Amino acid sequence: ITGGTFEVDGQGGFSVFEYANVTFDPAEGKTISVSGEAAGLILEGVERQANGTTVTIRGGTFESTATSGGTSEFGNALWNGNSLATLEISGGSFDGLYAAFSIPYGVQAGGSVTISGGTFENSERGISLEGALNVTHAAVISGGTFEGGDYGIYYGVDGENANDGLLIEGGTFRGTGTGSYGFFFADNPWSTGPYNNVAIIGGTFSGTVRSIGTSDEHDGISGIAIGDVLTEHVGNNSRYGVAYNNDGTRKTVEDRWRTFYIDGSEGAGTTASGRINLMPDEVTLTTEP
Repeated sequence: ITGGTFEVDGQGGFSVFEYANVTFDPAEGKTISVSGEAAGLILEGVERQANGTTVTIRGGTFESTATSGGTSEFGNALWNGNSLATLEISGGSFDGLYAAFSIPYGVQAGGSVTISGGTFENSERGISLEGALNVTHAAVISGGTFEGGDYGIYYGVDGENANDGLLIEGGTFRGTGTGSYGFFFADNPWSTGPYNNVAIIGGTFSGTVRSIGTSDEHDGISGIAIGDVLTEHVGNNSRYGVAYNNDGTRKTVEDRWRTFYIDGSEGAGTTASGRINLMPDEVTLTTEP
């Protein structure tokens, strides 16, 4: 698709079913506009999950026109309901009510989400992850801007069974409203196995409460790791080695992990690239020592 307007009331502006291969790539002088109330672009899921579904977005405007009743399945500019699909985004503008990009069912073996560019803006969440990321590098973000009134990125994954299910190598994640977070953990990424489901090795994070963290009501969450447990990435063996208990006392992390932990809502520590402050300022992480 190199140009055109796809607009509908009530449902999604454009739906991609299983086994389809669709590319949005505006030609010179052309625009692509996709809008609907439930979602702008939908990758059909639930009973329509299948490998072989590929969606590539290089540009275009995707929007949910919903004004109330937003959920993980309604009011999203981009809704990925196919956990087995391959989705690649290098550009485009995404704007919705609940989330600019919602992944309610996660990503399973054979599927992937890769984001290297694009602007994801929303009144609540820039990107919302609410399903298990059960394969290494199920979702990889290396660029783009993710901005929400509440959260730049919301991690509410449960039941994850893979190391580095979410890998963030770069990008800008902003929470802009009162009580907001750049990266918000609503669930524990450290699961039985053990698996460390989140690796953050780059990017800029900012929020009015914390750049990266969890709320006081989630103070029991532990094992939020800023770092990488896989040996394939630069600096893995010497990067993050500081951890704190909920009472603020420092504890030792096993040398084989070398991860930085946020325990509860007030943890802070030192990394190879400087001090991470989980309070209201901006933090930038880099792979450089």
